[in-house]
Amino acid sequence: MTAENETVIYAEFAHVALISFNRPDVMNASSYALRASLSEAMDKAEANREIRVVVLTGEGRSFGAGADLTEGFTERRGTINEHILKDHARLIDNIAQSDKTYIAALPGATAGVSLAYALSCDMIIMAENAFLYSPFAGIGLVPDGGTSWMLLRAFGYHKAFEIIADQRRVTAAECLEAGLANQVVPADTLRQTALARAEKLATQGAPLSLKYTKKILRHAMDAGREATTRLEADFQFICNASKDKAEGIEAFLQKRKPNFSGS
Repeated sequence: MTAENETVIYAEFAHVALISFNRPDVMNASSYALRASLSEAMDKAEANREIRVVVLTGEGRSFGAGADLTEGFTERRGTINEHILKDHARLIDNIAQSDKTYIAALPGATAGVSLAYALSCDMIIMAENAFLYSPFAGIGLVPDGGTSWMLLRAFGYHKAFEIIADQRRVTAAECLEAGLANQVVPADTLRQTALARAEKLATQGAPLSLKYTKKILRHAMDAGREATTRLEADFQFICNASKDKAEGIEAFLQKRKPNFSGS
């Protein structure tokens, strides 16, 4: 299944959905229309129980250049903080809180609030020439969409401050070394690699296991060991009673690939 409109391309491949920003002439800058289409595409992926992994990427040479600065916000969405929370944070939260796994495939520049969309995903695959860029200090603003929080946890305080204050490009190699990127590949193989990684996760990983692993890890970022241990135990109780757990053990004993149903 494939659907295309002016700003977003949506396609489904068995258990994988591909959502691609489609404004390459402006480096996929985030416009009102793009965000509306993104919300619609994400809702479509969420509503389809067969979709287990979502790949988020961009057409052309950029994942996203951040907010489209040619569009005003005061007339349509109130104050700038209201605009950020209504138009960006909601979609970013949807990625972070989704039961599905999100993979960001970054073909090139990833800047501004587009950086928050990428960092909110569960895995990141970057083209060799891709880079992260926080331009806010150069235009008298601060990072938004949760970018500061995510950069801090990825790089530590001093490096995160440097990235924001110096407005320098963070290369794919740096991201890989820091553990922010999971994989760096040649640009011409990026999409193929991301879709293959997504398909592997969707078919070889039990959906309930991936769902609860995501919840545990995100909870653990702000919780202590004891609280995390209790949450692990609670989710282990659920998984232990699932059909997928029984199927996984049976497949292991029979030396075959499991056929997980997500139940």
